[in-house]
Amino acid sequence: MITLTISVMLLGVLCCYHTSQRAMITNTNKITYWISINHKKARTIGALLILISLSISIVDQGMGSGFFAAFVMLMSILSLVVLTAPLQFFKWTVLITLVVLSFIIEFLIF
Repeated sequence: MITLTISVMLLGVLCCYHTSQRAMITNTNKITYWISINHKKARTIGALLILISLSISIVDQGMGSGFFAAFVMLMSILSLVVLTAPLQFFKWTVLITLVVLSFIIEFLIF
């Protein structure tokens, strides 16, 4: 569940990041091009994804610890995206590989 929460939150943060006017987006694909054209829809989708991950965290861990864990994950992901997005590290193949590897490790350990 933690991998799902982090993945959904990362997608929401990336969606909100690409709507920013200050974000330096050089290499565009179809998704980032759609996000750059449709600012309001993309911000709404990003905010909904972040709220979905918050609700998953609260359901999984309880009210207090779920909210705190989601807040810590959000701050960590925001820092990670702001630092690494200009380096073009977040490509879809890298994200999918990381998510699949995280799911495999999470299910093998727990």
